[in-house]
Amino acid sequence: MLEKRLSESNDGIVEVLNMSRGHSPTIHSFHLRSDVPRFKPDGVVLEIELINDVSDEARVHTSGQDEDGLPLQIHRHRYLLGWDGHILSPLSVFGSSIERTKLYAKLSRWYGRLRYKMNPNPIFEPDSNKTFYHLYPDRFLLTQPALDDGFERIFRTVSGIQRYLERQGIRFLLVIIPSRHVFTREQYTETSTAIVARAERRAEELEIPYVSMTAALAERGGAELFMDFCHPTGDGNEVIADVLEPVLVGW
Repeated sequence: MLEKRLSESNDGIVEVLNMSRGHSPTIHSFHLRSDVPRFKPDGVVLEIELINDVSDEARVHTSGQDEDGLPLQIHRHRYLLGWDGHILSPLSVFGSSIERTKLYAKLSRWYGRLRYKMNPNPIFEPDSNKTFYHLYPDRFLLTQPALDDGFERIFRTVSGIQRYLERQGIRFLLVIIPSRHVFTREQYTETSTAIVARAERRAEELEIPYVSMTAALAERGGAELFMDFCHPTGDGNEVIADVLEPVLVGW
């Protein structure tokens, strides 16, 4: 949508590439440092959604730091891997039930569910007013300190990405997307709204240029613009394009 709009408004060809791979800003930062030298973009737009990304970041473990404060090595990330390197979040229905990867996935899931049952995490109890993306067996790992660390890791990484791009004269914009819960007026609305406001304050404190999509999505349909708790529909993406277009035209 943006590529078509920007090409028309600039009376020429503007190329927009979706370079997102991985599941959180820290993982994106590794791809970014590979992509930028190859594609030499004029600007980079990075989107975050806190209910999804905070719990993703909470499970990332890295080491080392470059001159921009970005990590140098990944030791652990969001999803468990089997012996063959396949991600274990979806459990395959094919093959023998005792093949190594499937057995490992079953044992890992059993262990996680048992740990949660023995020591329930209040964040994921039915009467909790908070919610974060999880895989059920990893709920016992997503404690409040881990989630707080995930939030701070997001902004350390985003700030490092901004420094990395600014050194090369490349513009940067952070896009903050609210979760669907912000618009549903139910048990998760208050805390989901609060974490968006917290992200906006953190971006301002770190002087990160950003746009928040909450008001625009609220005006155009709110919860109806999401296909699930955090991913916008086609109409939702149309709203996002409407907000981003004048910013990028200004660039």
